[in-house]
Amino acid sequence: MIKFDDFAKVDIRAGKVLICEKVEKSNKLLRMVVDFGELGEKQILTGLGEFIQPEEISGITALFVVNLEPRKLMGFESEGMIMGTDDETPKIVQAPQGTLPGTRVI
Repeated sequence: MIKFDDFAKVDIRAGKVLICEKVEKSNKLLRMVVDFGELGEKQILTGLGEFIQPEEISGITALFVVNLEPRKLMGFESEGMIMGTDDETPKIVQAPQGTLPGTRVI
């Protein structure tokens, strides 16, 4: 169990995926450029590439953790994490229709 104060530190925002492409020499990694409104654009990598094609993510508004410490993956810096389900076939957690980029999840 985590304390509420710890959970409250997690900054989850809606982000519109502007670009999504496979990372060369990787079977899993996808590189996204995501618009977070006032927060600007961030580059985020995900390991969901073995389950989801880039064209399935491009253009959607999904939920992201935006305050993770940046992490380098295959030469790219990832500045957050996309939210998804942990099933046999993972699915991206999309924001409700009409949600603006940068909107905070409460």
